[in-house]
Amino acid sequence: MKSVSVRGVVLGEGRTKICVSVTGPDEAGLREELELVPGSGADLIEVRADLIREDPARALFLARESCPQMPVIFTVRTKREGGEFDGSAAVYRQLLLAAAGEADLVDLELQMAEKDPGLISDLHAAGALITGSYHNFSSTPDAPQLLQKLIRMQELGMDVCKLAVMPRSREDVLELMFASAEMSAAYADRPIVTMSMGQLGNISRVSGALTGSAVTFASLKKASAPGQIPARVMREMIDVLQADR
Repeated sequence: MKSVSVRGVVLGEGRTKICVSVTGPDEAGLREELELVPGSGADLIEVRADLIREDPARALFLARESCPQMPVIFTVRTKREGGEFDGSAAVYRQLLLAAAGEADLVDLELQMAEKDPGLISDLHAAGALITGSYHNFSSTPDAPQLLQKLIRMQELGMDVCKLAVMPRSREDVLELMFASAEMSAAYADRPIVTMSMGQLGNISRVSGALTGSAVTFASLKKASAPGQIPARVMREMIDVLQADR
């Protein structure tokens, strides 16, 4: 597997990296959250632009100013995939391209990439790496379908391939973990990020050493997705579980 290095943080090698999301909603809220990042044990910051009322460029500036050495992911999560953005594909494209010059990684939903085939090359040309993503907040597709999603992102040229699904049973959690492990062992040539959401899926967030997931998402003050573990707790858990990495 080829690793991805961003500002000295290497995804796909060593311990699972921790990403924390800042959600605003305004400049005061962003600054309050960003002050917590240095002591949280996080390796990356995600700016959730769909949850922030502040201008996205301003939010990115604040994240970079607060933590200049830390990689920043810019995300506009659509309502279809659990976020708050309900604008047009054209506005989505505009937001991502505007952020590409400042953010290190831009989250691009698989469904949006397939609607706009030129967006991947345009984001790369603008200087950003791409985290392809697929989210299902209602269920967990079976392992072959999950594999198909990850492989498709890889085929399209995403630099990191991410999926998050909602479990309804223990078997669903294992389905996600099995698909992740199989992708990592047999198909992936770049970092993957996988998680089963909610309390039931918590185990998947700390099992990257087993499943091949390169990044896990943790909370600062407020979780940006169901089941996120506080960042400081996550740091302690990964340090214990992956002490030999």
